[in-house]
Amino acid sequence: MNDSTPAAECPADFSAKAAQLKTLFDELCASAPAAAKDAACQAKGKAIEVGRKAIDTVRKHPVEAAAVAVGVGLLVWWLVSRRQNAD
Repeated sequence: MNDSTPAAECPADFSAKAAQLKTLFDELCASAPAAAKDAACQAKGKAIEVGRKAIDTVRKHPVEAAAVAVGVGLLVWWLVSRRQNAD
C-alpha cells in the first residue's frame, strides 16, 4: 500500500473518525422522529386532497363513476373466478 500515513497514527485517526460517525448517527437518530412525523402529515394532507378530488369527480360524473365501479367489480369477479377454476 502506498499510504503516506504512518501505521502508528492510524488507530488515533480511526478513533476520531468513529467518534465523528457516532455523533452524526446520534444526530440522525434524534431528528428521525420529527422527519417521520412531517412526512406522515404531508401524506395525510395529500390523501385528504385526493379524496376530495375523487368525491368532486363522482359528483360531477355519477354515471361514469358507476360504470367504472361496475367494470372494476366485474374485473375482480372474473379474476377471482378464473383463479378458483384453475385450482
